[in-house]
Amino acid sequence: MTKSLTIGFVYNVRSKKYDEEFLKKYTEWDYPETIEAISSALEETGNKVIHIEADRSVFHKLEENKDKIDIAFNIAEYISKDLFGAENREALVPMLLEFLNIPYSGSSPQALINALDKAATKEIVSAYGVGTAAFQVVREYPFELDKKLKFPLVVKASCEGSSIALKQSSKVNNEEELNERVKEVITVYNQPALIEEYIEGTEYTIGFVGRLIVPIMKIDLSKIPGHPSLRDQEVKDMEPEYTFIKVKEKDKQALSLLNFDETYVYLATQAAISHDALRVRDFNRMDVRLKDGKFYFLEMNPLPGMHPNYGDLPTMAKGAGIDFDELVNMILMEAIRRYASNPLFKERFSQKRIEKIEEKYNKTLQKLGFYDREVKGIWYKYRLVKKKDL
Repeated sequence: MTKSLTIGFVYNVRSKKYDEEFLKKYTEWDYPETIEAISSALEETGNKVIHIEADRSVFHKLEENKDKIDIAFNIAEYISKDLFGAENREALVPMLLEFLNIPYSGSSPQALINALDKAATKEIVSAYGVGTAAFQVVREYPFELDKKLKFPLVVKASCEGSSIALKQSSKVNNEEELNERVKEVITVYNQPALIEEYIEGTEYTIGFVGRLIVPIMKIDLSKIPGHPSLRDQEVKDMEPEYTFIKVKEKDKQALSLLNFDETYVYLATQAAISHDALRVRDFNRMDVRLKDGKFYFLEMNPLPGMHPNYGDLPTMAKGAGIDFDELVNMILMEAIRRYASNPLFKERFSQKRIEKIEEKYNKTLQKLGFYDREVKGIWYKYRLVKKKDL
C-alpha cells in the first residue's frame, strides 16, 4: 500500500461532444477549469488522482479501478440524454460507489434523492418545524390550482438544481401565466411542476463544510441590473461582478456577507436543522428567504457548484479566508474521517497515508477562529466561521 491516497475524481464536464441546447438546459455540469482546480487541490496534498467522467460507461470505469481507488471525490450530477428528467440521477454514482465498496465524499444516495426532489425536501424540513412556502405539485396538464395558494406564485421544475427551468417569468401573477409555465415545465423538462407561493423577502444562501457554517451571504437582487425577482441562470451569470469580492463599496454589493447578529444566528440555526433533517454530509449549500422575521426554506444543494471563482460555496469560503485548495481538502477530510472510524477502512486511512491532508485541514481550522456561540442542530453542533475583511 502506497504512502499517499489514490482518489477517483468523478464528475460531469461541459464538453463539445454535447450540443449547446442540451448544455443550456442542464447547466449543472462543471466547466473544465473547475475540474482542473479540484484535481490540482487534491494533488496538492500528495494524492494521485484518477479522472472518471460520469458518462454511460461510468460503472465500468469505477469497476476497473476499484482496487486502485482509496476514496472517490464525487461531484457528478450524472445527467445524460438516457436519464432525461430522472429524479434519482444525482444518487446513481454514490449507489455505484457503495455497490463497489468504494468510500466517497458527499451525501448518501437517499439524501441526494430527497434534496433533488423539491417537494420532498420541503415536506421533510417542515416536519422539523422549519418554515417553507405553501406549495402544490402538478404532474399532469390541465390541472386545478389548490385553493390555499394565492398569487403571486412561482413555478419550478420539481427535480432540478442550478436554477434549471427557472426564469423571471416563473413568477406568475394570474392563471394564464401559471398555466403557460406549468405546461412548459411538464412538457419541456419531462417532470412535475412545483408551484409555490412567492416569498417577497430578503434572500440568503448558507454554506456548510462538515460541521462549520461558513459566512452567510445576503443576495440583494435590487442591485442586479433589471432588478430581478428570482435567481435564474441569467442572474447567476451576472452575479460574480456584484459580489463583495469584486465590489468594495458595500452599498453596491448585490452579494455581501451578513454581519453577525441575532438574525445571523437564527438563519444558521434553521439551516442546521434543515441540514440535519435531510442527513446531508461533508458539504452543502441552501437558499432561504426571510420575510417579516420568519425563515422560509427554498431549496438545498448537497452537490453545490464548485467553480473556484463563481461558485457560491467557494465564494462564501473566501469570505472566511478559506482558499479553494483548503476548501476541497476540508471536504475530502470530512469524508475520510467518516470512513476511518470503520474497521473495514482503518488501514486504508492510516495516519501516514492521510498525514498531508490532515495537516492542511488542521492548519485551516486553526487560522479560522470561531464565533463563541455554537448553533445547536438536532444531532450535531455546528460552529459559525467568522467573516474576514477582504
